[in-house]
Order: sequence, then structure tokens, then C-alpha cells
Amino acid sequence: MIKSACHDDQAENYDKKIQEDSLDKFNYIRENYFELHDRVIELLELKENDHILDIGIGTGLLEEKIDVKCSISGIDISEKMLKITEDKKMNIELKPGSFSEIPYPDNTFNKIYSCFAFHHLDTYEKMIAFKEMERVLQNNGKIILGDFMYENEDALERLKNKFYKENRADMISEMEEEYFTDIEWLMDAFNTENFTIRKEQISTISWIVEIQF
Repeated sequence: MIKSACHDDQAENYDKKIQEDSLDKFNYIRENYFELHDRVIELLELKENDHILDIGIGTGLLEEKIDVKCSISGIDISEKMLKITEDKKMNIELKPGSFSEIPYPDNTFNKIYSCFAFHHLDTYEKMIAFKEMERVLQNNGKIILGDFMYENEDALERLKNKFYKENRADMISEMEEEYFTDIEWLMDAFNTENFTIRKEQISTISWIVEIQF
């Protein structure tokens, strides 16, 4: 499992760095970063009686855009990032936690979401994460993941060829070091009679997957 140290190191300048990177049209990692946040909020369809959880809340950039007075909880492995979110004085319950260890009882939330954190988990850890999210999710709840993904193995090869042609060794390295999600694998793994799954592409490498229980 990824350690908190690198996230702690990024915490102090994280918001500024995200803003700067998102203006760079050659930065695939931050391409449509805030647009993905906006779309996740739309898909959450928030109501005042919702109890929602953000896994990997970071510095609370998405929550700054939420204007519905619902119950919001956020967890992260980086206590420094949690402290920055806390200092923003938003009405959010913050706790240290991770995909594999969500510090809440069963059936606590009706909506769970995560942006740009799921790619830190390998396939085995992703399976554990889904079991843990299902544990704390209420019946008829939903999970929304916004992250680095690709449709299937063919799409992955097309992406790699694109980056090779563009001499983007940085992106090749990124895809080798992180665990971008294969959407076809995800849908095969969880698309049973108990789930409805939809996908939506936001940028070259960013997608949103919505899982309705």
C-alpha cells in the first residue's frame, strides 16, 4: 500500500501546483482536472439528507465546490493534507484512513466517491477496496470513481503508442509506475445483477465510473 510520506511532502504547495499544472495543455495528468471534479459533483446528485464519503480527500479541492448542506466525511492517508483541509474551515468530518481501512461502521454512507486516488492501488488492493467500500455503503447507494483509466487492453496499447510517438517518456513511466484501472476488467468483475455500472471519459487518461447498487 502506498505510504503517506510523498503526499505529506506535497501537501503545503498542493493546491497551487494543481492550479498551475491544470493550465499546461501538455500535462495529461492534470488535463480537465477540475472538470472531473465538477462532473463527479453532478453525478452525486447531492441532497441535504445525504451522508457522503470522500476517500483520498487530500486538501478538499472538490469539497470547496459543494454548495449542498449535506453530511460530508473525508479520509486520507496524509495527515498533513487533512490538516490543510481542516484549516479551510469547511463543515467536514476528517479522519485518517484509506481504501483498505475505512474508519466507519457498516452501512454509514449512501454515497462514496474518490478522485485521483484509486490508481495507487494494484489489482489485489482494488478488490479489497471495493469490499471495504461496499461494507460502509448503505443499500441502494452509489460509488463514483474519477481517476486514470483506460477502456481495455487495446485502448492501453493505443495510449502507449500515442505517448511513444509524442516522445512522452514521462507518461510511459507514469503508466508503468501507477495502476491505471482497466474499465473492462472492472465492469466484468462487478457488473452483476446487483450493480449498474456506467463509464464516462473526461480527458485523455481520466474517466469516471459510477457504480449504482
